Amino acid sequence: MVRRVRGRYEVTRNVRHKQMLEQVLEHLQGEVDFDLDRLMNAYPVPEPRYRVWRDGADIGPKGRKAVREWYAGHLRARGLVLQYDIETIVVDDRTIVTDGYMSAVLPGQCVRARGVPDADPSKIYLKRYRNCILWPFSEAGELIGEEFHLSGNLGDSHLWILDDADVPQVFHRLTKAAEAFEKRTAGT
Repeated sequence: MVRRVRGRYEVTRNVRHKQMLEQVLEHLQGEVDFDLDRLMNAYPVPEPRYRVWRDGADIGPKGRKAVREWYAGHLRARGLVLQYDIETIVVDDRTIVTDGYMSAVLPGQCVRARGVPDADPSKIYLKRYRNCILWPFSEAGELIGEEFHLSGNLGDSHLWILDDADVPQVFHRLTKAAEAFEKRTAGT
């Protein structure tokens, strides 16, 4: 996902669009690095907001503290091992749209939380689904948040158990990062 957005950034000549793409890149790189501060610093607005649609209701976090805790929860749950195969990027003066297939490596307990009650908590799963993200920007060109739909990201469709040998090393790196994060934030 970073490589694809960076490629678009490099060929973009419009200064505003380039600045917008740079903020999305910073956010995505924070996700790749499991760096919560970097991820959040991509939002120059005081109160970022997410519109996350699930069964017609917006369940997305609103405000800096809520968005940060939302991502911290994903980190603790080891739910940030993502590969976003972006096929389409559209940029205008107020929104960036990215669309493609998302692949997520998820522990069994995370899969349970996503609507599969019989998921084995001792297993690691691969979930693949279509994902279109709208990245809204303020009049001043500041990244405000994200908007996307969870409906296709729940349940047991497009879900596979990974053999131990197929679990990517990045998942193990995330586990170490999550454990370090938990130690740093214990009691806060």
